[in-house]
Amino acid sequence: MTADRLAPVLIALTGIAALAAALLLQFGFDLRPCILCKIERAPYVVAVLASAVVLARARGGRALTGFCAAVFAVGAAVAFYHVGVEGHWWGSMVCGSVSDAPMTLADLRRAL
Repeated sequence: MTADRLAPVLIALTGIAALAAALLLQFGFDLRPCILCKIERAPYVVAVLASAVVLARARGGRALTGFCAAVFAVGAAVAFYHVGVEGHWWGSMVCGSVSDAPMTLADLRRAL
């Protein structure tokens, strides 16, 4: 397999694996995603769709690699922002998936 064909296959497999992991965590372990969690999935969807187009056309593998690098860079920036929200680096914002979780022992007792 040539590099022009290998790159789209690897990008598609990576995107599918990342999306499968996110869906497994969401539905298999009942972790509710916040809006940032959902936005972080978009680059993988775009990369899988772009890879499918390139594989169907049988050309454009090098352009796809550059395009996906840009898409994944945007995804990494969103992920960094999301980590900052959960780590309270940007103030008092809270990720939606953890905002419903008890924050103190008193909150836990009230929830019970």
